[in-house]
Amino acid sequence: METKKTSSGKPRFVRYKEDETGLFSFKYVDQIDNVLLKADKGYPNVKIRDNGIKKIKTPSSYTKVIEDNGKFYFLVKAAGNHMKLGISPKFETKVAAEKAAKALMEMIHKPTAKKNESLIEKKSVKDPSPVSYTHLRA
Repeated sequence: METKKTSSGKPRFVRYKEDETGLFSFKYVDQIDNVLLKADKGYPNVKIRDNGIKKIKTPSSYTKVIEDNGKFYFLVKAAGNHMKLGISPKFETKVAAEKAAKALMEMIHKPTAKKNESLIEKKSVKDPSPVSYTHLRA
C-alpha cells in the first residue's frame, strides 16, 4: 500500500492508490495517525473513491457494530442504500467498538477534536491492514 506521509496533526482522510491492485482507497486517521477507518473495498477510479468519502461525511451515514470470532468492529454505511463504505480496526469488546464508532462519527461530522488527543486508546486498536474483506461481503 502506497501512502504519502502527510502527518498534519489533524484527523483526516488519507487517499492513496494500492500498489498490489492498482485500486484507489482511503483511510481515516486521528491526530497521531492511528487508523480509525479504512475503505471497505478498493475503487476503480479517484472519482468513485472520493464519492465514498463524501457519503461518509454526510450526517445521514451510520455505523453498525459486528462480532467476528469474539472481536468487534464497526462498519460505516451509507443511508438509503446501506452500502458498506468503511471498516474499523477490531476491538476487544462491543462497548469499545461502539464508543469508537460514536467518536469517529463525531470527529468526521464535527472536525474540531482537540489536538494530540487520540479518540481510541492504542491498546484496543489494531491497524486493520491487511484486512480481508471477504467475511463482509454477502
